[in-house]
Amino acid sequence: MKKVIFILITFVFFITALLVAEGALRLAGYGTAYSLFIKKHGRLHTNPRYAEKFSSNSDINIPELIDQTVDLHKKKNTVRIVALG
Repeated sequence: MKKVIFILITFVFFITALLVAEGALRLAGYGTAYSLFIKKHGRLHTNPRYAEKFSSNSDINIPELIDQTVDLHKKKNTVRIVALG
C-alpha cells in the first residue's frame, strides 16, 4: 500500500511540476505560436514565418513559404488538402 501511495504522490508531483513550468513559460511570453495560415483582407495566406517553428534562432538559412492564398470560407462540396514536405 505504501508503494502505491508513493507512486501516486510521485506522479501527481511530476504532473504538477510540468503544469507550473508550462504556466510560467506562458506568462513569461516564452516561445511563439506560428500558424500555417494567417488572415489578410478576407483571405487566408500562408505565414512566411511558419518555418521558424522548426528551427532555432541561430539558424542562418530558414526557408520561407511561397505566398499562397485561399478563400477564408470554403465553398460547399469542396475539400481542402494541404501538403507540406
